[in-house]
Amino acid sequence: MSDRHSLVWAASKNTPFLPDLPSNITRHYIPTLEGPLELLSAQPPTSFEPRKKSILFQHGGFGSASVWISFLDFLSQKGYPCYAVSLRGHGGSWKPGYFRMVWMTGRATLARDITSAIAFIGGYEYGKRTANAPFRSEDLVLVGHSAGGGLCQYFMSKGLGDVGALVLIAAIPAFGGLVSHLNKVTPVLKNIASVYIKIGLNWILGFLPGSIFVIYGIQDHLYPRQLLFTDPFSHKPFHAAKS
Repeated sequence: MSDRHSLVWAASKNTPFLPDLPSNITRHYIPTLEGPLELLSAQPPTSFEPRKKSILFQHGGFGSASVWISFLDFLSQKGYPCYAVSLRGHGGSWKPGYFRMVWMTGRATLARDITSAIAFIGGYEYGKRTANAPFRSEDLVLVGHSAGGGLCQYFMSKGLGDVGALVLIAAIPAFGGLVSHLNKVTPVLKNIASVYIKIGLNWILGFLPGSIFVIYGIQDHLYPRQLLFTDPFSHKPFHAAKS
């Protein structure tokens, strides 16, 4: 058997792979002027009264509504109506061309997909809490993961919609993920700089007991831990759910 490997490129398929859904989850397609958006819905058992708050899950980069299937299944059984939307170019939603998706689709455009999902949920939930009463924005919780969390922050900061609560899971900041990605370089720079810090401090302080704590204390001030950094471990369950 040859130990050589070839890298082969192929254009993406028009029909994406859509995983089978549990019996309590339904796939909808939201009509928009640009194309249909995939939305998954999981409704609680009828025994739960009164109806609890609805939850809309927003996936991150390279994800889709399907990464939330286990969340939809679990939380709907606890009485929460659950929904998850696939942004354009993801999952079963409509696919813009490559150039349009990469170079002409920004946060404002993607945020419109969240608006469409919330409008659909508003119609779907109409009258389910109080007879003939419209769905109230305070009855919806918006959950965003990773880049989807950044998009949800942008959505809220621009006043593109109202929700009762916003939940962020390992989210990037609303201004983008560049800083978070640069943080991955920080450990390398920190290790290089720490060599010079140790040499300098050991020369000044000698080998006094406890000097190592001074060294790492100074390092923490020079290279503070950034709260916006997202640990890859927090992303692993979501990407594993797609396979």
